Amino acid sequence: MTHIDQLHSYGLFDANAPRYTSYPPANHFAAGVGADNHAGWIAAVPTGARVSLYLHIPFCKRLCWFCACRTQGTKTMRPVEAYIDTLMTEIDRVRDLLPHKVSLSRLHLGGGTPTILSPETMTKLLTRVFDRFATAKGF
Repeated sequence: MTHIDQLHSYGLFDANAPRYTSYPPANHFAAGVGADNHAGWIAAVPTGARVSLYLHIPFCKRLCWFCACRTQGTKTMRPVEAYIDTLMTEIDRVRDLLPHKVSLSRLHLGGGTPTILSPETMTKLLTRVFDRFATAKGF
């Protein structure tokens, strides 16, 4: 079985789906849309819903020429560590806005190269996610 056949067997090519980008998506960007709108959208998620979480890690050791993600190269981990601290604060804010009994059904890390994170930093980040979000059955 080839790699492509295996991916087909998982159903990865069965549906057109949007790329992970941002929430709200760019087609909702406007001068009158701000933090209150964003908070309202998150708070409007139904109680008991299963949600997907995308963590954007916009750093790479060096930039490539084929990536369509908003990312930047870095030679030190200082900006990465500062970003992760901010991301963990955002995880807390989003969780606090979501209704109770919302569970995490999918987790995706993307952006630049999430593997730029040290094992300790990845552990710190994922510990925060799983401390704040209950996982859905079958996660």
